[in-house]
Amino acid sequence: MIRSIQLFLILANRLNLHFLYLDMKESKISKVAGIGLIAGIVIASATNNIGLGIALGLCFGVGIGSVLEKNIK
Repeated sequence: MIRSIQLFLILANRLNLHFLYLDMKESKISKVAGIGLIAGIVIASATNNIGLGIALGLCFGVGIGSVLEKNIK
């Protein structure tokens, strides 16, 4: 598996496919979504409804993160 990934990256480099190398920058949305997900898991374990807690935590986290990112720009 690792060997095939290495061969793919060597081939992409030789063919000048630089769009495959993405610049991964962490944004406010991802940070707050992670915090929301953790909060959702804590609330879900307390209420014994894990599916609803994870979904709501992630949704609220992304929503708050997008509002914070718009305020910064």
